[in-house]
Amino acid sequence: MPTANDEMFAIYKQHAALLLREASLERDLATQVRHAIRERLLRETDRPLIQVAYEVGYGSQSTFTRAMRRWLDASPRAYRQRFRDFEREQLNGKRAHGTGVHVSNGD
Repeated sequence: MPTANDEMFAIYKQHAALLLREASLERDLATQVRHAIRERLLRETDRPLIQVAYEVGYGSQSTFTRAMRRWLDASPRAYRQRFRDFEREQLNGKRAHGTGVHVSNGD
């Protein structure tokens, strides 16, 4: 027959498990927000990489670079450049298609 201590311990374990799950969800959310801010700062600003690293909570640029490579398979510099190259291609494509000038192929 379970004792009062056994019942209290079972309640404690259930409560502790619930708290751990909630903490894990909060940590995951904080990580996602941190990644979104990091990516936005790289895409939309010209801030030095070291400054971006510190602003999103990394203690050094090398730690920031390792995290970026692990998360996005690209260094911060490469991520920024790839985004800007893509943006430039999109802008050039819109200009070529949005001029209103018809280009004939000679037929």
